Amino acid sequence: YHPNSRDIDPLSLGAQEAICKAKERGISGVEARKAYRSFYRDGHTEASWIRTDTRTVGACQEEGATTKFTLRLDDKAGVETESVLIPMTRRNGSITHTLCVSSQVGCAMGCRFCETAQMGLVNNLDVADIVAQWHAATHTFKIQPKNIVFMGMGEPTDNLDAVIPAIR
Repeated sequence: YHPNSRDIDPLSLGAQEAICKAKERGISGVEARKAYRSFYRDGHTEASWIRTDTRTVGACQEEGATTKFTLRLDDKAGVETESVLIPMTRRNGSITHTLCVSSQVGCAMGCRFCETAQMGLVNNLDVADIVAQWHAATHTFKIQPKNIVFMGMGEPTDNLDAVIPAIR
């Protein structure tokens, strides 16, 4: 282990898992918990052992109040996810946002009306790729979604091994 190596990806791990992995590398539980919380609450961390550089925001398109964005998955040869932030006006006039996330790149369902299905299935997303969509919405676009729906690219029930832990 090299102290400057960014080898723990907090997007793929729950808090306890991340803390255990950090402890295995000689990092105190208190320091690990602080770094993990900072990454999720503030969107960044100073901890050199946390991996934060595998996904970058690609194209961003605003259509009215709706924001559509892609994330480039740099560790998957430039594959991109698509996500959409949809504003929702509540009865009292306040605005909340729903985040529409992808669970796959492309889709194997073959629905004729769906552009994503025309791509065919390119890649299943892993837990970190799914959670990264929330992280980008919250920290890059500064919008805290109230709801998250799996209505982006892909069929979530065909990727339950990643979808269920991402929900957790």
